[in-house]
Amino acid sequence: ADTEVKNANVIGITSPTVATTRQAITSGTEMFKEGGSFLKSGSLKISTDTSTAVTEKTKVTFQALATGENVNIGGLTFTSNGGATAAELAQIFAQISDGTPGNPKVTFAALAADKSVTIAGLTLTNTTGATITAAKVAEAFSGLSNGATSGSAPAGSTWSGKFTGFNSPSYITASTSVSFVSDPLVAKASLNESTTGTALTVANTSTINPTVTFVDLASTKAITIAGLTLTNGTGATILAADVAKAFSGLVNGATSGTAAAGATWSGKFTGFSSPAYTPAATSVSFTNAPAGTYVQLNPSTTGAAITVTPKGDWSGSLVGFTAGQVVGSTSVEFSSTTAAAEVTDLVATT
Repeated sequence: ADTEVKNANVIGITSPTVATTRQAITSGTEMFKEGGSFLKSGSLKISTDTSTAVTEKTKVTFQALATGENVNIGGLTFTSNGGATAAELAQIFAQISDGTPGNPKVTFAALAADKSVTIAGLTLTNTTGATITAAKVAEAFSGLSNGATSGSAPAGSTWSGKFTGFNSPSYITASTSVSFVSDPLVAKASLNESTTGTALTVANTSTINPTVTFVDLASTKAITIAGLTLTNGTGATILAADVAKAFSGLVNGATSGTAAAGATWSGKFTGFSSPAYTPAATSVSFTNAPAGTYVQLNPSTTGAAITVTPKGDWSGSLVGFTAGQVVGSTSVEFSSTTAAAEVTDLVATT
């Protein structure tokens, strides 16, 4: 059940290192010593274990992609929007679960009376006077379409807001989880989940090195990037290039940037860094910081809409494997999701 990566010697992937948890040779009456001669005379006995379940592991080492090029790992394709380095690709594929990134899976908890939970802009508030079970919360957020203003919830609970950027499948009986599907199927929308009750568990929500294109920020309006908010208190419009400049040169943990006199900062810039400002630019490419962390940029504004472009777009689905953390700087090890005597090989192509 050795794992292989096919078509490895092409742009995007280099040859893999293959490993398996199975002990291929379990015993032998004869032993070799250095140089190839036997320690004992007689016949060599070798047995193999063909029934023990194994977990397949394959290490894929990435190479850079140019704009429009793609790499496919186990059925999941990433297409670069503006080029991606080998290190960025390793970050992008690291810690991806079986499924499709951009389709976050939320595991709900019971919702106590008077508490609320918000998913993609749609809020369910428990005004029933009793606890809503986790399964009922999951059912409430199932079967939703992009733009929905309510779902199916116990009588007495209330809805507010609008479900934006996602769809959700029909409810699975007894389930406490929902896998939301971004609309369209690319990692461009943020789930922006929150709750006043017990914390949610969310998987596959990473935003990798996104680029934000800013617009003019009118007086009294505000914009938030990765938790850091710039509010225009200058009394005049701040031009898009100056907004971009304000969010350039930031380090993880920053509480302010460079902005026009009269503008104010609040919050904390978390999970990203940004490069020095490029004169006249209206866009900034943010980088996950520290490298290998996976958080949402969570951009929002009370002014005109901004454009967020991910490093690339996803299609397909990773089947039968999950990805571990980055190995070195450009490699990721993939493990099969089930242990079996024979596991389908991981196939990687570009």
